[in-house]
Amino acid sequence: MIDNKEKPVQRGKHSRRKKVLIEQAIKNCKPEDRYNRYKICEQLSYLIEDSYDGKEKNIQYHSERMGLDTTLKMLKEIDDYFYRDFKVN
Repeated sequence: MIDNKEKPVQRGKHSRRKKVLIEQAIKNCKPEDRYNRYKICEQLSYLIEDSYDGKEKNIQYHSERMGLDTTLKMLKEIDDYFYRDFKVN
């Protein structure tokens, strides 16, 4: 018997825009705050809000799609970025 049920798609796992937003949030922080995940999270929330300004449904949709719809998820993604992608210049 073949099971035709598809596995649920995990949202936000491979969003290219997410990495760009996190990098921009780090750049927007003061030099002494660039490793402070809470300051980065604050900047990231401002960037998301500015990107979809005035379009509440779009903010919700895109933030959920990127996996950045809650503070805890944003902090996890920032931690993952530092673990996987961050390179010291």
